Amino acid sequence: MNNIKRIYKKRDFKPRKILNEDTKNEIIRYHENGKTRSIENFKEDKKNGIFKYYTEDGLDIKHEKYVNNEKIEIVLFHNNGKLRAKESFKKDKKHGIFKYYTEAGINIKHEKYVNDEKVEVTLFYDNGKVKSMESYKG
Repeated sequence: MNNIKRIYKKRDFKPRKILNEDTKNEIIRYHENGKTRSIENFKEDKKNGIFKYYTEDGLDIKHEKYVNNEKIEIVLFHNNGKLRAKESFKKDKKHGIFKYYTEAGINIKHEKYVNDEKVEVTLFYDNGKVKSMESYKG
């Protein structure tokens, strides 16, 4: 198992690195109330892995996935913990299907992107049937 050092100071909630001998770093940032604000992962000083963000109350609100400093995906959550949106990226540009959900977890909208350009929007009824679909040309 890797040798991990945790660097903390009592009652000090400033960001602290967790160092790992295989050049992976995890940075934990804190809100003023002491609860975790974010957990960020790096490899060789590049964003790599999941970045998690939390409210001052400790609720999970956002995850960002990176590979080699490139944003791959963003996942957003409602305050009740259910999925709010899932967005995909390619070379840090919007690419693929962005899905949006209600607080009840119902899929209500899809937006399709190609190289940062919106090409299609689909809206859904609560029962999952298509309400409307629009296509866009650049």
